[in-house]
Amino acid sequence: MLRLSTILLCCTFALAEEQEPLLVQMRVTRLKPTQPARILWRWGGEGLGGQPVHGELTQYLPSKPIIPGEADVKANELDTGDLEIEEKPKDRITVQDDTWVYDYLNPGTWSTPHPLTVFKRDRGRLFLTVTLQGHETATAITDAELEVELLQGKKSLKRFTVAGSDGPTFGVVLPYFRLENGKPTPEFISEFGSLHDYVNQKLAHIQSMPWAKEPVPKLYGIVTDCSGYKEGSGYGCRTSDKATMLAEFQVLRMLGINGTRGCASFVFDLIRRGEGLGKELNRTRFSSTTGYPINSVKYADGRPPQRSPGDGCPFHPINIEGIPIRVKAAVDALLADARAIPFHEVWALTNDEIGTVFDGSPERKSHMGSCPYCRKGFQDFVKAEGRTLKDFGAPDWADIRATYGYWAISYWETKRKYEADVDAATKALKAETEGSLDKNVQNLNTNAADKDADDLDAEIEGKPKKDYAKELIDAEAKLKHLIWSSSVMEVPKEEQKHRLSPEGWNLLSYYSRRFNAETAAGLFQQLQERIGEENAKKQKAIENKENSITARQSWIYSYALRGNTFLMGGHSLGFFDFYQYADNGFVYETSNRDSRVWQWDSYLCDVGRSLSRFRNKQFAIYVKPHRGAPVQRALTAVARGVRSLYWYTYGPDWAKGDTFGGNFSTLEKIGEVSRILALAEEVTYESDWAHQAEVAIVRPRTAEFFSSSASWENGKWVYTALMHSHIPVDPLDEVLLLEKDLARYKVIVICGDHIRRDVAMKLQKWVNDGGTLFTMGRGMAADESDSPLDLMHPLFGLEKRIETQAWASVPRYGATSLGAIRPKGEPAKGAKIQPSNELKCEFIPAVGREVVDAAKGAEVVLKYEDGHPAFIKNKQGKGTAWFATFYAGLEYADETMQRKPFDAAKRACISMPVLSAGVRPVVDADEPMVEGVLLKNSNTGQLAVVLINWKFKLDRPMGLRIRGAGNVSKAFSCALKRDLNVQQNGEFSELTVPQMNEGDILLLK
Repeated sequence: MLRLSTILLCCTFALAEEQEPLLVQMRVTRLKPTQPARILWRWGGEGLGGQPVHGELTQYLPSKPIIPGEADVKANELDTGDLEIEEKPKDRITVQDDTWVYDYLNPGTWSTPHPLTVFKRDRGRLFLTVTLQGHETATAITDAELEVELLQGKKSLKRFTVAGSDGPTFGVVLPYFRLENGKPTPEFISEFGSLHDYVNQKLAHIQSMPWAKEPVPKLYGIVTDCSGYKEGSGYGCRTSDKATMLAEFQVLRMLGINGTRGCASFVFDLIRRGEGLGKELNRTRFSSTTGYPINSVKYADGRPPQRSPGDGCPFHPINIEGIPIRVKAAVDALLADARAIPFHEVWALTNDEIGTVFDGSPERKSHMGSCPYCRKGFQDFVKAEGRTLKDFGAPDWADIRATYGYWAISYWETKRKYEADVDAATKALKAETEGSLDKNVQNLNTNAADKDADDLDAEIEGKPKKDYAKELIDAEAKLKHLIWSSSVMEVPKEEQKHRLSPEGWNLLSYYSRRFNAETAAGLFQQLQERIGEENAKKQKAIENKENSITARQSWIYSYALRGNTFLMGGHSLGFFDFYQYADNGFVYETSNRDSRVWQWDSYLCDVGRSLSRFRNKQFAIYVKPHRGAPVQRALTAVARGVRSLYWYTYGPDWAKGDTFGGNFSTLEKIGEVSRILALAEEVTYESDWAHQAEVAIVRPRTAEFFSSSASWENGKWVYTALMHSHIPVDPLDEVLLLEKDLARYKVIVICGDHIRRDVAMKLQKWVNDGGTLFTMGRGMAADESDSPLDLMHPLFGLEKRIETQAWASVPRYGATSLGAIRPKGEPAKGAKIQPSNELKCEFIPAVGREVVDAAKGAEVVLKYEDGHPAFIKNKQGKGTAWFATFYAGLEYADETMQRKPFDAAKRACISMPVLSAGVRPVVDADEPMVEGVLLKNSNTGQLAVVLINWKFKLDRPMGLRIRGAGNVSKAFSCALKRDLNVQQNGEFSELTVPQMNEGDILLLK
């Protein structure tokens, strides 16, 4: 039996061992050419966010003098005195600079053990990049291997090797989140390892999923990024081990990826040659091409901007001449790529987060009003719209220029003025200085007397004595500020008086907004036309069954990424006006982060479907899985005709920030939805809605220019209420309303308080011919000059629009979180809505109301307590107009803004005018938050129902009714992998979906 003292001693040693710090040491076990090497590390930056954090395991401060080697001084010449000298180690070469000592370790020599704290991080999962620097060849090293050891005190916890087959760069994973109070756990020790080990763990996890062996898509282009590998070392290189990168691409293939944007060069070579992995990654490529085909100001940190005449000016002669040349070069490069690399299609990005072209000028948007070429371009623009000076109340066309920079003086004119000021001040100072010198040399007292007299006169007149040196300093400072900041001059405030009528100034502002957007978009017109010509040649070659380069080349689509249309307020490029002119491919990215508004992506995908249908644009999507709802966002896009989907961005997490590559649960969802798509793609790929929408929804661009936040936000929630009512819609803009035959629609919903007068007049005629028009709030109250649209009063059954009452403000949604309606006063007395036989709703509007008088003959469907109409229905000719005097969309959103369930009675205030016109759902689920779309394959006629569950998961079976699907007996669930029985009930096919998670596709049989 052990003595107590022995037990206590053992426990003491065990406790001491547990308290020993965790250390890391490394050694090079192989490198070519063989040589001593230093071991450096870094993490962060280079695409991972922030600045890189870096250090070295073979660097330290000197503790005693370093004796030069024999090559530098002979031992017998060295006077060491009483200094004790250690023999120089033979396993390294040591060098020293002014501060540090560096060890070049021979292969097989361990570095000094370093505590984990040396890496300056103690949380999360740290991807450490280790690089070797050889004594003879620096980083020019191949076929390298590094051994890493984890120690606790002197005890070895784990040892592993990391390969660098193509260079001296290695990835090491430190799972700090697995520590417990700084102490190692079995999980920490297990996951502490090489980057290759980490990727293989990820691959093993994906391969363990129940769907892992199911097929992945072949028709849909599924794309992502995968970078971080390079031969050798350098910026962005996190590993020089091909095996690590190949393992990542195995993960991607498990997720259904069959195309690429960014990838390692050797992977791209495999795709080019059609070998190995490359044969499975050649469906779709996202690449890039020219942006705006004109020069712009070039900015660089620490240096003044570089400017040239014509920067950011679409109308400058040098650009008008140069645009075709640049476009030709861009298309030629794309075409060469499309012929050299065997992708099915290529999507070429022109601009990421594109802004207006005028921001590339020295004056930015003020360029429009200050540039003589753009003034002429603007005048031509409004003349092409049929406008005259009378419309603006202006005496001369010189008064007609963009309100952006209306009073600005151009950069170049300002620069000339400031340079002249500097020159004048320089001459004045020089004259004063030279006069003083002449006086001293010639001793001419008359000059001194004259100067004294001038100074005395200045004092008598109360004028300050001129300080020419200060004037020069001030003039030079103004010029320098202009050169660095482009802060242009304006005409004096007292002269800023335009000669337009108030309505004319508003009209000028309206056209200025359009000029900004449409001029910028028009610069891509030549590009999309040239690309369209090449695609047409390919189509003809295919139809002629040619075996030619043209027939085999990729389809090419150009696209620009603009800000999410829900975040803009008319200040930049909208989706519809941009695609009247630019690009032949529409792409947007799913940026909304608040779960309550993720369903708005259906709206934006409907915009894409409208652009595909009416503007002949192809539609692709960037889905950001880490922003939420990847399954729903992918399926709602597929339901609108998307054929290429870019998962933004895989990364992977050890090579790039803003990535989903390390989120295992997200990877599972992407793999699962890929299997759903693979099972359904023979039907859903190249399909369209089986029944076209009978409802159009319009958020007028004119309203964006003039509207309040309430009007702006209202339209989003009107769409949401219609979606929850399972009513399919076509989003349109004012131009499409003018261009298209509106007879295809039973209902048009206008969400906005301003609309073009010519559009209002066409809608008036459309209602008289039998259509149903619905608006709300201050809907259609004014035109593009902010003048009242009184002509619409008879249509809506209004005697008079009296006043707008607002007792709350509405914050605009800003991509990250949804704000609640903010009360700013008490509701008006008597503003509570009373229920009626038609609508059983009773509430006080949260935002406000418009007080109106109804005309004789108009039907008041809802009233306020004070007797004023809240909802009016008015027959006009063969049609009907509905007018809600409150913001029906915002009232529907009020509950969800407070994180409460949606109110079905408020939803009815939006759906009733639509349903009363004979519109019926096509796919009607018994859960409002489940959206359904019936697709029909354009080639085979086969049918599929795409289901998107914005509630995420139902805890009950879901009933489903499908209108107009024909005689259907079975529906195969691609999510559940089984047939569901279908019953026929007249024109409806009815079934029960036993389990509804994020989404599903039903193949109808």
